[in-house]
Amino acid sequence: MLDRIKALLRSGGLTVYDSAEKVGECKAPYVVAYDHGFEAQAGTKGLLGRHVYEVVCLTPYADVDGLPRLESQVRSLLADVSGLRLSATGGTGVEQTYQARALAITYTVCEGAL
Repeated sequence: MLDRIKALLRSGGLTVYDSAEKVGECKAPYVVAYDHGFEAQAGTKGLLGRHVYEVVCLTPYADVDGLPRLESQVRSLLADVSGLRLSATGGTGVEQTYQARALAITYTVCEGAL
């Protein structure tokens, strides 16, 4: 699913980085997609749960209006993916390392353990 998420975001014109890529200072809007693994549902002995994915939106400090626009684009591009559910969004934060404004969007896919 992570590859599908990244492909959909790229097809929508967004710059997408993998969590392991070194990016440096944020000079233009981009997103980073993460696979946070499987969370077992209590009482199912690990047989049921959800797979968690996170898309972090980053924009340069000076681009005040860019972060809400980028979040909207991401949510729109991933809205119709079968089985992918918006779980949470984090508040606006600051990434000192990348000198960027940041916001995390968490998605889940319900599934059985592999």
